[in-house]
Amino acid sequence: MNTKKLICSLATAAVVMLMSGCGNQSIEDQFVFGKTRVHCADATITINSPFELAVNGKQADLGPRDTDSVNAEGHNQNIQIIVSASRAGSGETVDSEKQKALDIMTSDQMLTNLKTDVKTAKAAGQDAQVLTFTFTENDQGMSTNLTVIEYIFEYKNVVWRTIYQFRTDDPVGKALAERLAGKILPGTVI
Repeated sequence: MNTKKLICSLATAAVVMLMSGCGNQSIEDQFVFGKTRVHCADATITINSPFELAVNGKQADLGPRDTDSVNAEGHNQNIQIIVSASRAGSGETVDSEKQKALDIMTSDQMLTNLKTDVKTAKAAGQDAQVLTFTFTENDQGMSTNLTVIEYIFEYKNVVWRTIYQFRTDDPVGKALAERLAGKILPGTVI
């Protein structure tokens, strides 16, 4: 008789959860999104993120504003976001950074099944090169299918690279990338 009660209780709980919407949550229900500001050479961009980005172990927004280059990173179990920037006068251009990204991906011996898509879009109000890579990364006997979406643009004499990486087979990572990628704003936005 106890088994019948347990099964009945589990079935009732499942029905209640389905009726209340549990198990069918949107990305907005699963994550709290905020704005993260990244500074380089007295220029600032603002991106949306479900976590803080860090520069040298500190919150990106608290980093120095006048540095000639910056690398900010944050991640959770579904997506990794990287923002790197360099003063444009230091040899970096949108085209050179695009070519560098393409060269790195095509020459990496650990990557197979590489597919590349290049298009243009807007980021921080500027024309941007958008690179999308899908590939299988083979490392230490393990294979992982990954997708990388990268926005490269120049804003206020700084070349910015904003990268979103997630496991291709992860529906939450894909949904996060669709919600976040390219939503890059110029300046400090609160």
